[in-house]
Amino acid sequence: MSKYTEQSLSGDSNITFNIDEEDDIYLPDDLLSELKFIFFMLRYIIQHPSERTKEWNNLQRQIRFYLRWMKIK
Repeated sequence: MSKYTEQSLSGDSNITFNIDEEDDIYLPDDLLSELKFIFFMLRYIIQHPSERTKEWNNLQRQIRFYLRWMKIK
């Protein structure tokens, strides 16, 4: 399976974009869901030391993205 998946908007094959499957960002609707996600990610980081740096960076990016998204929403 490819790292990148091509997606189309509304089934229109003329408008496509690539999604990086490894860099998915979870978008919760409320603060409680975001806190749960952070908690589970921290637990994952502790349990998998080989992926600590990568997952820590992804978690920081997730939090920054969530804060920006809440300002817009």
